[in-house]
Amino acid sequence: MPLKQLIRPRWQIGIVENSLEGIVNGEELRVQWPANPFHDRWFADPFVLSVNGNEVTLLVEDYRYKDNKGRISRIIVDMERNSIVSCKTILDGGHYSFPAIMKKEGKVFFYPEQSRQGKLELFEYCPETETCEYVKTLSDLPLTDAIIYKGVIYSTRLPEPNGKVLNSFLFQVSCFKLGNEEKEYYVEESVARNAGDFFECGGKVYRPAQECNRWYGNALSIQLYENGEFKEVRRIPRMHTLNSYQGVTVVDRKIFPFKWVYWLLRRTDK
Repeated sequence: MPLKQLIRPRWQIGIVENSLEGIVNGEELRVQWPANPFHDRWFADPFVLSVNGNEVTLLVEDYRYKDNKGRISRIIVDMERNSIVSCKTILDGGHYSFPAIMKKEGKVFFYPEQSRQGKLELFEYCPETETCEYVKTLSDLPLTDAIIYKGVIYSTRLPEPNGKVLNSFLFQVSCFKLGNEEKEYYVEESVARNAGDFFECGGKVYRPAQECNRWYGNALSIQLYENGEFKEVRRIPRMHTLNSYQGVTVVDRKIFPFKWVYWLLRRTDK
């Protein structure tokens, strides 16, 4: 493996043992980190497709070292063995990441980030064949880590994906149609970028966000969404994304195999 690939940061997917209530209320995070048997890639941006006993099926960014880009894959984690046991690529071509999932009328859709291609597309996931089909283009803007929540798309965008501005757009889920830009949320820190889907806990709504003040993937910001505003209630260092479905919560984190060498050669990772 080339030195550049050897020392650069990687990502690791984890299964959280805490409840959502415990996470919001500040419990120390207890995470199992399943072994990754695929040594030519790492996985990031996990979204839960389904849970069947000890097996958790995820859509993830599947980043291969050989071509320096991500694709979307379906992986299966065996929680009893604490290992990833299966991987199948379902979307390839450009650079794809952050496969946010939307379920509608018994169908499963996902809309991965593809800001390098300058657009946001919607795909239908077909579980019987473990493939996907293109549905439509939702936006021709370079949106980064978009999330649809109750008829609104929330997203940062290029050229400042890790900055202080969160954009929102009206969205008609019934016909998958994007409306006009609704508003912009300005924050004092670099905590605008989404870090997963909105979730409800204790009758309140929360948004996971990425804290990128120091570098990309520096920390996870849990924000209360109330009266149209976002207020941080907890910050979790060294975590990147968080998603929960069917009682299973997944996260990922950045790891540095040779941190001192990486920092010596490149001190920031925005």
